[in-house]
Amino acid sequence: NAYASIARGGVYKELTYFTEVKNSSNQKIFEWKDESKQIIDAQAAYELTDILSDANARTTTFGGQSRSYGFSVPGVWTASKTGTTDNGKGAAKDSWMMSYSPVVAAGVWSGHDGRALRSADNSSVRRVINEYMSGVHKQVYAANGKWKAGDKIEKPAGIRNCTINGRNDICPSWWDNSKTGSVTKEIEFDSVSKKKATQCTPESTRVKLTVFETTDPVSKKKTITAPDGYNVNEDDDIHKC
Repeated sequence: NAYASIARGGVYKELTYFTEVKNSSNQKIFEWKDESKQIIDAQAAYELTDILSDANARTTTFGGQSRSYGFSVPGVWTASKTGTTDNGKGAAKDSWMMSYSPVVAAGVWSGHDGRALRSADNSSVRRVINEYMSGVHKQVYAANGKWKAGDKIEKPAGIRNCTINGRNDICPSWWDNSKTGSVTKEIEFDSVSKKKATQCTPESTRVKLTVFETTDPVSKKKTITAPDGYNVNEDDDIHKC
């Protein structure tokens, strides 16, 4: 249902297994009410969909066309995501895949009693998703006139073409690439405490390091990331004046 919410453009609908109940006299005693809520910005949801529907990116990442099987369903546009659960010892104990289109959201899980899988390869869940999404669209939704080949999730208002780091992309209306992103700066740290240097930090333990300052495009909140092991949020508390 979480992936279905992304497919709806960030609209959440309460999960239900039936829409109405009637008694023996054909009187309706229960009817599901659509109480939809916008829980994710529509443009942000579409950005996720655009990423998850890019089968070519997965072909490059996985190093072969065969690895896009399931992500690229012949004749059916889908957005998909695979995953595994680690058993705490560096091995996968199950494998899953979520996939959605404008009309269907599906999930497949593969595993057993918690023991590690013999292989972390997710070809089994990709095969099930590929065959299910192909069949349910072509044999069920197409036959009912609710889907046709080529149907995709519609781009919401505000999404625009843009260039990020020299690459053509899409951006939401609120993204300003000229005023957001990461910038670098130098900050002095204490090499012993691994915290920011103060007036009490001796010259012998002072070290200048490059940190990254990132600005969130929506909240405008700034986040500073220091090299591993260094704490940019606290001051040197080992050396005293």
